[in-house]
Amino acid sequence: MDATHIGELVAVLASFLWSATAIAFTAAGRRVGSQAVNFARLPLGVLCLVAAHWVLRGSLWPSAAPSARLWLALSGVIGLTVGDGFLFWSYEKIGPRRALLMLATAPAFTVVFAWLWLGETLSLVALAGIVVIVAGVAMATLGRDDGRGVFANLPRKVLRAGLAAGLLSGVCQGIGATLAKAGMAQLDPLGATVLRMAWATLAMTAAALLSGKLLPWIGAWRDHRAMWPLLAGVVMGPFLGVWFSLIAFKLTTTGVAVALTGTVPITILPFSAVFHHDRPSRLALVGTAIAVAGGAILFLR
Repeated sequence: MDATHIGELVAVLASFLWSATAIAFTAAGRRVGSQAVNFARLPLGVLCLVAAHWVLRGSLWPSAAPSARLWLALSGVIGLTVGDGFLFWSYEKIGPRRALLMLATAPAFTVVFAWLWLGETLSLVALAGIVVIVAGVAMATLGRDDGRGVFANLPRKVLRAGLAAGLLSGVCQGIGATLAKAGMAQLDPLGATVLRMAWATLAMTAAALLSGKLLPWIGAWRDHRAMWPLLAGVVMGPFLGVWFSLIAFKLTTTGVAVALTGTVPITILPFSAVFHHDRPSRLALVGTAIAVAGGAILFLR
Protein backbone atom coordinates (compact mmCIF):
# COMPACT_ATOMS: atom_id res chain seq x y z
CA MET A 1 0.00 0.00 0.00
CA ASP A 2 1.34 3.37 -1.06
CA ALA A 3 2.09 5.49 2.03
CA THR A 4 0.16 8.36 0.44
CA HIS A 5 -3.06 6.32 0.77
CA ILE A 6 -2.82 5.40 4.46
CA GLY A 7 -5.55 7.96 5.24
CA GLU A 8 -7.92 6.32 2.76
CA LEU A 9 -7.22 2.86 4.22
CA VAL A 10 -7.88 4.10 7.76
CA ALA A 11 -11.16 5.64 6.58
CA VAL A 12 -12.28 2.27 5.20
CA LEU A 13 -11.32 0.56 8.47
CA ALA A 14 -13.41 3.15 10.33
CA SER A 15 -16.39 2.29 8.14
CA PHE A 16 -16.05 -1.41 8.99
CA LEU A 17 -15.78 -0.57 12.69
CA TRP A 18 -18.96 1.52 12.57
CA SER A 19 -20.75 -1.30 10.77
CA ALA A 20 -19.83 -3.74 13.53
CA THR A 21 -20.87 -1.07 16.03
CA ALA A 22 -24.33 -0.87 14.46
CA ILE A 23 -24.79 -4.62 14.95
CA ALA A 24 -23.72 -4.42 18.60
CA PHE A 25 -25.85 -1.36 19.34
CA THR A 26 -28.85 -2.99 17.68
CA ALA A 27 -28.53 -5.92 20.07
CA ALA A 28 -28.30 -3.58 23.06
CA GLY A 29 -31.13 -1.39 21.77
CA ARG A 30 -33.48 -4.34 21.58
CA ARG A 31 -33.04 -4.72 25.32
CA VAL A 32 -33.12 -1.12 26.56
CA GLY A 33 -34.19 1.07 23.62
CA SER A 34 -32.22 2.97 20.99
CA GLN A 35 -32.32 6.32 22.82
CA ALA A 36 -30.71 4.85 25.95
CA VAL A 37 -27.98 3.35 23.77
CA ASN A 38 -27.50 6.63 21.88
CA PHE A 39 -26.98 8.45 25.17
CA ALA A 40 -24.70 5.89 26.85
CA ARG A 41 -22.30 5.54 23.92
CA LEU A 42 -20.79 9.01 24.34
CA PRO A 43 -19.68 9.07 28.03
CA LEU A 44 -18.43 5.48 27.81
CA GLY A 45 -16.52 6.37 24.66
CA VAL A 46 -14.93 9.34 26.43
CA LEU A 47 -13.76 7.08 29.29
CA CYS A 48 -12.08 4.75 26.79
CA LEU A 49 -10.45 7.67 24.97
CA VAL A 50 -9.18 9.33 28.16
CA ALA A 51 -7.69 6.01 29.31
CA ALA A 52 -5.97 5.55 25.94
CA HIS A 53 -4.62 9.11 26.08
CA TRP A 54 -3.23 8.49 29.56
CA VAL A 55 -1.50 5.26 28.47
CA LEU A 56 -0.17 6.54 25.14
CA ARG A 57 0.46 10.22 25.89
CA GLY A 58 1.09 10.22 29.65
CA SER A 59 -1.75 12.60 30.54
CA LEU A 60 -5.49 12.29 31.04
CA TRP A 61 -6.35 15.40 29.08
CA PRO A 62 -4.79 16.81 25.89
CA SER A 63 -3.36 20.31 25.81
CA ALA A 64 -4.41 22.48 22.89
CA ALA A 65 -4.64 26.10 21.83
CA PRO A 66 -7.94 27.86 22.62
CA SER A 67 -8.81 28.06 18.92
CA ALA A 68 -8.31 24.30 18.48
CA ARG A 69 -10.50 23.63 21.52
CA LEU A 70 -13.22 25.84 20.06
CA TRP A 71 -13.23 24.14 16.64
CA LEU A 72 -13.23 20.65 18.18
CA ALA A 73 -15.98 21.59 20.64
CA LEU A 74 -18.15 22.89 17.82
CA SER A 75 -17.29 19.82 15.74
CA GLY A 76 -18.37 17.46 18.51
CA VAL A 77 -21.61 19.27 19.28
CA ILE A 78 -22.62 19.80 15.64
CA GLY A 79 -21.45 16.47 14.23
CA LEU A 80 -21.90 13.97 17.07
CA THR A 81 -24.76 15.48 19.07
CA VAL A 82 -26.93 17.53 16.72
CA GLY A 83 -26.12 15.58 13.54
CA ASP A 84 -26.61 12.15 15.11
CA GLY A 85 -29.74 13.45 16.83
CA PHE A 86 -31.24 14.38 13.45
CA LEU A 87 -30.22 10.98 12.08
CA PHE A 88 -31.80 8.98 14.91
CA TRP A 89 -34.99 11.06 14.62
CA SER A 90 -35.04 10.41 10.89
CA TYR A 91 -34.59 6.66 11.52
CA GLU A 92 -37.62 6.73 13.79
CA LYS A 93 -39.87 8.68 11.42
CA ILE A 94 -39.06 7.34 7.94
CA GLY A 95 -36.86 4.27 8.49
CA PRO A 96 -33.12 3.64 8.03
CA ARG A 97 -33.25 3.18 4.25
CA ARG A 98 -34.57 6.65 3.50
CA ALA A 99 -32.55 8.26 6.32
CA LEU A 100 -29.26 6.77 5.14
CA LEU A 101 -30.05 7.81 1.59
CA MET A 102 -30.20 11.43 2.73
CA LEU A 103 -27.06 10.98 4.86
CA ALA A 104 -25.23 9.89 1.69
CA THR A 105 -25.16 13.61 0.79
CA ALA A 106 -22.60 14.26 3.56
CA PRO A 107 -19.52 13.99 1.30
CA ALA A 108 -20.93 16.64 -1.05
CA PHE A 109 -21.50 19.07 1.83
CA THR A 110 -18.05 18.24 3.22
CA VAL A 111 -16.33 19.05 -0.07
CA VAL A 112 -18.09 22.45 -0.17
CA PHE A 113 -17.39 23.32 3.48
CA ALA A 114 -13.75 22.15 3.30
CA TRP A 115 -13.25 24.30 0.20
CA LEU A 116 -14.86 27.38 1.80
CA TRP A 117 -13.26 27.01 5.25
CA LEU A 118 -9.97 25.15 4.68
CA GLY A 119 -9.23 25.96 1.06
CA GLU A 120 -9.09 22.25 0.19
CA THR A 121 -9.44 21.45 -3.49
CA LEU A 122 -9.89 18.07 -5.13
CA SER A 123 -8.80 16.84 -8.52
CA LEU A 124 -11.44 15.84 -11.06
CA VAL A 125 -10.45 12.20 -10.53
CA ALA A 126 -11.01 12.48 -6.76
CA LEU A 127 -14.36 14.21 -7.29
CA ALA A 128 -15.35 11.45 -9.72
CA GLY A 129 -14.43 8.82 -7.14
CA ILE A 130 -16.56 10.53 -4.48
CA VAL A 131 -19.53 10.77 -6.87
CA VAL A 132 -19.24 7.08 -7.75
CA ILE A 133 -19.06 6.09 -4.05
CA VAL A 134 -22.11 8.21 -3.16
CA ALA A 135 -24.03 6.70 -6.10
CA GLY A 136 -23.11 3.19 -4.96
CA VAL A 137 -24.08 3.88 -1.35
CA ALA A 138 -27.38 5.39 -2.48
CA MET A 139 -28.15 2.35 -4.66
CA ALA A 140 -27.26 -0.08 -1.86
CA THR A 141 -29.45 1.89 0.53
CA LEU A 142 -32.37 1.83 -1.90
CA GLY A 143 -31.89 -1.92 -2.09
CA ARG A 144 -33.04 -2.27 1.51
CA ASP A 145 -36.74 -2.84 1.90
CA ASP A 146 -38.03 -0.88 4.89
CA GLY A 147 -40.84 0.64 2.85
CA ARG A 148 -43.36 -1.78 4.29
CA GLY A 149 -44.98 -2.13 7.68
CA VAL A 150 -44.76 0.98 9.88
CA PHE A 151 -42.90 2.91 7.14
CA ALA A 152 -45.46 2.22 4.40
CA ASN A 153 -47.78 4.98 3.13
CA LEU A 154 -46.28 7.66 5.34
CA PRO A 155 -48.16 10.97 5.50
CA ARG A 156 -46.49 13.51 3.22
CA LYS A 157 -45.79 15.84 6.15
CA VAL A 158 -44.00 13.09 8.11
CA LEU A 159 -42.04 11.99 5.04
CA ARG A 160 -40.87 15.52 4.31
CA ALA A 161 -39.88 16.11 7.93
CA GLY A 162 -37.94 12.84 8.08
CA LEU A 163 -36.15 13.51 4.79
CA ALA A 164 -35.29 17.02 5.97
CA ALA A 165 -33.87 15.62 9.22
CA GLY A 166 -31.74 13.14 7.27
CA LEU A 167 -30.49 15.92 5.02
CA LEU A 168 -29.67 18.12 8.03
CA SER A 169 -27.72 15.21 9.48
CA GLY A 170 -25.63 15.18 6.29
CA VAL A 171 -25.06 18.94 6.59
CA CYS A 172 -24.01 18.56 10.23
CA GLN A 173 -21.63 15.72 9.35
CA GLY A 174 -20.00 17.91 6.71
CA ILE A 175 -19.62 20.85 9.09
CA GLY A 176 -18.41 18.62 11.92
CA ALA A 177 -15.76 16.97 9.74
CA THR A 178 -14.49 20.32 8.45
CA LEU A 179 -14.28 21.82 11.95
CA ALA A 180 -12.49 18.70 13.20
CA LYS A 181 -9.89 19.05 10.45
CA ALA A 182 -9.40 22.72 11.40
CA GLY A 183 -8.99 21.81 15.09
CA MET A 184 -6.31 19.20 14.36
CA ALA A 185 -3.88 21.64 12.78
CA GLN A 186 -1.67 21.51 15.91
CA LEU A 187 -3.12 18.47 17.70
CA ASP A 188 -2.82 14.72 17.18
CA PRO A 189 -5.95 12.71 16.25
CA LEU A 190 -6.25 10.99 19.66
CA GLY A 191 -6.21 14.26 21.59
CA ALA A 192 -8.61 15.79 19.09
CA THR A 193 -10.98 12.83 19.50
CA VAL A 194 -10.94 13.19 23.30
CA LEU A 195 -11.92 16.86 23.10
CA ARG A 196 -14.52 16.31 20.37
CA MET A 197 -16.23 13.44 22.20
CA ALA A 198 -16.11 15.19 25.58
CA TRP A 199 -17.99 18.24 24.27
CA ALA A 200 -20.49 16.02 22.47
CA THR A 201 -21.09 14.20 25.77
CA LEU A 202 -21.68 17.46 27.64
CA ALA A 203 -24.13 18.61 24.99
CA MET A 204 -26.01 15.29 25.01
CA THR A 205 -26.19 15.29 28.82
CA ALA A 206 -27.53 18.86 28.85
CA ALA A 207 -30.17 17.92 26.27
CA ALA A 208 -31.17 14.87 28.34
CA LEU A 209 -31.50 17.00 31.48
CA LEU A 210 -33.58 19.67 29.76
CA SER A 211 -35.90 17.07 28.22
CA GLY A 212 -36.29 15.15 31.49
CA LYS A 213 -34.98 11.93 29.92
CA LEU A 214 -31.67 11.59 31.76
CA LEU A 215 -32.92 9.44 34.66
CA PRO A 216 -35.05 7.11 32.47
CA TRP A 217 -32.12 6.56 30.13
CA ILE A 218 -29.77 5.80 33.03
CA GLY A 219 -32.37 3.57 34.67
CA ALA A 220 -32.67 1.49 31.52
CA TRP A 221 -29.21 0.07 32.16
CA ARG A 222 -30.41 -2.04 35.03
CA ASP A 223 -30.68 -4.66 32.29
CA HIS A 224 -27.17 -6.09 32.59
CA ARG A 225 -27.60 -8.39 29.57
CA ALA A 226 -27.50 -5.28 27.37
CA MET A 227 -24.15 -4.19 28.78
CA TRP A 228 -21.87 -6.54 26.82
CA PRO A 229 -23.10 -5.56 23.35
CA LEU A 230 -23.11 -1.91 24.45
CA LEU A 231 -19.48 -2.08 25.61
CA ALA A 232 -18.44 -3.90 22.45
CA GLY A 233 -20.14 -1.23 20.35
CA VAL A 234 -18.51 1.59 22.35
CA VAL A 235 -15.03 0.15 21.82
CA MET A 236 -15.56 -0.30 18.08
CA GLY A 237 -17.49 2.93 17.39
CA PRO A 238 -17.18 5.96 19.71
CA PHE A 239 -13.67 4.85 20.71
CA LEU A 240 -11.83 3.30 17.72
CA GLY A 241 -14.21 4.34 14.94
CA VAL A 242 -14.23 8.06 15.77
CA TRP A 243 -10.48 7.99 16.48
CA PHE A 244 -9.73 6.33 13.15
CA SER A 245 -11.98 8.79 11.32
CA LEU A 246 -10.00 11.72 12.69
CA ILE A 247 -6.77 10.00 11.69
CA ALA A 248 -8.24 9.78 8.18
CA PHE A 249 -9.17 13.49 8.28
CA LYS A 250 -5.58 14.24 9.27
CA LEU A 251 -3.95 12.15 6.53
CA THR A 252 -6.17 12.84 3.53
CA THR A 253 -8.56 15.47 2.24
CA THR A 254 -11.74 15.85 4.27
CA GLY A 255 -14.13 15.10 1.40
CA VAL A 256 -12.36 11.85 0.52
CA ALA A 257 -12.28 10.74 4.18
CA VAL A 258 -16.00 11.40 4.66
CA ALA A 259 -16.86 9.59 1.41
CA LEU A 260 -14.97 6.47 2.50
CA THR A 261 -16.10 6.50 6.14
CA GLY A 262 -19.65 6.99 4.86
CA THR A 263 -19.73 3.60 3.14
CA VAL A 264 -21.34 2.00 6.21
CA PRO A 265 -24.43 0.89 4.19
CA ILE A 266 -21.95 -1.13 2.11
CA THR A 267 -19.62 -2.47 4.81
CA ILE A 268 -22.53 -3.49 7.04
CA LEU A 269 -23.84 -6.00 4.47
CA PRO A 270 -21.58 -8.93 5.50
CA PHE A 271 -22.25 -8.25 9.21
CA SER A 272 -26.02 -8.22 8.60
CA ALA A 273 -25.76 -11.46 6.62
CA VAL A 274 -23.82 -13.22 9.41
CA PHE A 275 -25.59 -11.90 12.51
CA HIS A 276 -29.11 -11.19 11.24
CA HIS A 277 -29.29 -13.61 8.28
CA ASP A 278 -30.29 -10.56 6.25
CA ARG A 279 -29.28 -11.29 2.66
CA PRO A 280 -28.65 -8.21 0.51
CA SER A 281 -30.86 -7.56 -2.51
CA ARG A 282 -29.49 -7.58 -6.04
CA LEU A 283 -29.70 -3.79 -6.10
CA ALA A 284 -27.63 -3.63 -2.91
CA LEU A 285 -24.99 -5.89 -4.45
CA VAL A 286 -24.83 -3.72 -7.57
CA GLY A 287 -24.50 -0.64 -5.37
CA THR A 288 -21.70 -2.35 -3.46
CA ALA A 289 -19.81 -3.02 -6.69
CA ILE A 290 -20.22 0.60 -7.77
CA ALA A 291 -19.04 1.91 -4.39
CA VAL A 292 -16.01 -0.39 -4.47
CA ALA A 293 -15.19 0.96 -7.93
CA GLY A 294 -15.39 4.50 -6.54
CA GLY A 295 -13.07 3.53 -3.72
CA ALA A 296 -10.62 2.10 -6.23
CA ILE A 297 -10.63 5.42 -8.08
CA LEU A 298 -9.65 7.22 -4.86
CA PHE A 299 -6.91 4.72 -4.03
CA LEU A 300 -5.46 4.66 -7.55
CA ARG A 301 -5.67 8.36 -8.30
